[in-house]
Amino acid sequence: MYDKKVKEMVTSLVPNINKTYFENDMTFQIVGAYLFGMLNGLALDMNVSPNEIQDEMIRTLMDTFYYNESYSVEFTQHLINSTTKAYHPSIHAIIQRGMKGYVLMKEDQIALVVKDIDAIIKVVESAK
Repeated sequence: MYDKKVKEMVTSLVPNINKTYFENDMTFQIVGAYLFGMLNGLALDMNVSPNEIQDEMIRTLMDTFYYNESYSVEFTQHLINSTTKAYHPSIHAIIQRGMKGYVLMKEDQIALVVKDIDAIIKVVESAK
């Protein structure tokens, strides 16, 4: 059930995100961290295990974004590690925003989720 909900969420959201974000490693990592937060928000609602979240994130990276298995596993582990604020405070904050984004998705506020992702990327890019 969780896997189907993840797929629904991803297929509803991804087509609305600026396509150029997927062409740049930094912006893709921001989108990935945000999405990981959304998967965690859904998992909390559905009482899903951390292993299931990890599996679905890896599957999403491979099936939706066409990353190879090695990169997908490595990036997912980086995201898991970043749930500890001290590991990577910026990614941690983006994951937290993604969890809030999940609440917006539940309310069919896709445009607000996209706007939030855009705002995060704008801030990060302006800090470069």
